Amino acid sequence: TDGQAPAITCPANLVKNTGAGQCTAVVTYTNPTFSDNCTGATAMLFSGQASGTAFPKGTNSVVWQATDGVGLTKRCTFTVTVNDAQVPTIACPSNQTKAADAGICTAVVNYTTPTFTDNCAGGGVAIQSGLASDQPFPKGITTVVWKATDAVGLTKTCSFKVTVNDTQAPTFTLCPSSQSVSTDAGQCTAAVNYATPTAADNCTPPPTVVKQSGLASGLNFPKGASVVVWKATDGAGLTKTCSFTVTVTDAQLPTITCPSNIAVMGSGPSCSAVVAYANPTATDNCAITSNYLLSGLASGAQFSQGVTTNIWKATDNSGLTQTCAFTVTVSCGTGSEQLAVSREELAGSNGQLAVSSGHQMLAMNLAPNPATTQVQVIVEGLGENSGEITVLDAQGRVVWQQSNVQHPTSSIDVSTLPSGLYQVRLCTERGVVAKGLVVSRL
Repeated sequence: TDGQAPAITCPANLVKNTGAGQCTAVVTYTNPTFSDNCTGATAMLFSGQASGTAFPKGTNSVVWQATDGVGLTKRCTFTVTVNDAQVPTIACPSNQTKAADAGICTAVVNYTTPTFTDNCAGGGVAIQSGLASDQPFPKGITTVVWKATDAVGLTKTCSFKVTVNDTQAPTFTLCPSSQSVSTDAGQCTAAVNYATPTAADNCTPPPTVVKQSGLASGLNFPKGASVVVWKATDGAGLTKTCSFTVTVTDAQLPTITCPSNIAVMGSGPSCSAVVAYANPTATDNCAITSNYLLSGLASGAQFSQGVTTNIWKATDNSGLTQTCAFTVTVSCGTGSEQLAVSREELAGSNGQLAVSSGHQMLAMNLAPNPATTQVQVIVEGLGENSGEITVLDAQGRVVWQQSNVQHPTSSIDVSTLPSGLYQVRLCTERGVVAKGLVVSRL
């Protein structure tokens, strides 16, 4: 009787990594060797996988059994260990750039959760650093890192950047209103005060506010319109300006000073006199643009018998005007009477020529003046004598005349005369009186 079981020897334990992209490994091993004291023994795979097949991840037991001719058996066992050495793959979303949300320095950013794959089942992804989707990201660059971990603990990370830009310019919380002021007394400027502009921004630090052009508060602003511009700059270099206008108006009239009234004696057949006088002086807080003779005769001219009123007009560079007037009286003798008029008598007669022989003073008034159509001439001191009324234009030409005036009231038709300055002259045996007349169509 054969009582000896066969002998069998398995190969050594095997360790192998999974195939690329697979969770298995094809393993080839040498079949076990066996022997027996008698012939007729065989060996076969009892459990496990045959050589050359795909072994799953993990430790796999392989059992072979030898059987001799009388049915006696013997088994051997070895292991095939398949390890997963392949790290998972993870895909992050692309980098993002977004503007800060209105009025704040952050932006809510949404992104898709990174995806991962692995050669074996199991595992997951988790955020490692940065902010999760749908959270307010601060201004600047935030790096977001996600990590994938497979079933055996192998890991892989991916990252992306979220950039939040501040595109909101600062805003002025205070920008002074435009203002209009008058020049200071005796000056062509005005000291103007205004509040310092202030600004705010959606991000920190607060914006810087500086004057870009114009004059600072408290300084003397010149006549006219001055534009003041302030600029605010935030931390991102974005700027905003505010501007306002300071208008300085000159409301101060110029001053003009005329010489005193002048009285002289005429000579010659025409009873006239050459009279020289100092031209009036004009001053202004800003500047005088013109100072000229508005009506009457210039210094050094030949003045006719009677009273000539000289009116001078000064105009400053704002168009404001002021006038002054003085009279030049040329007196003469008539017949056996001599008109002796002193400077004091002339000053007290409102520019009218007075007769010193006791007669009523010869005087003439015009109404209305300025006139548009008709002028009433009211004569005082005419007495029983008649006179002649003559209207002269600015060039001394006669434009209207009436002789044998005997009534104290006469009428002059000026409806056909152009607008301008005229002289109305009354000549009598007692003397001459002249008055300025303005004809205006406005």
